[in-house]
Amino acid sequence: MSGTHARLQKNVSNQWEITDLNSTNGTFINGNRLSPNIPATFGVGDIVRIANLDFKVE
Repeated sequence: MSGTHARLQKNVSNQWEITDLNSTNGTFINGNRLSPNIPATFGVGDIVRIANLDFKVE
């Protein structure tokens, strides 16, 4: 994982979103690779993968 792999933030609808910052190893939500620089929302029960690390959202 690089120092600028992805960005986490809340959007205007108060939902969490993650944006892959054109990383080499990718960012995934529930096994689906995100397109670089396009925010994707996620919520409770989702699995967020950053490089080779999985995080379950609770």
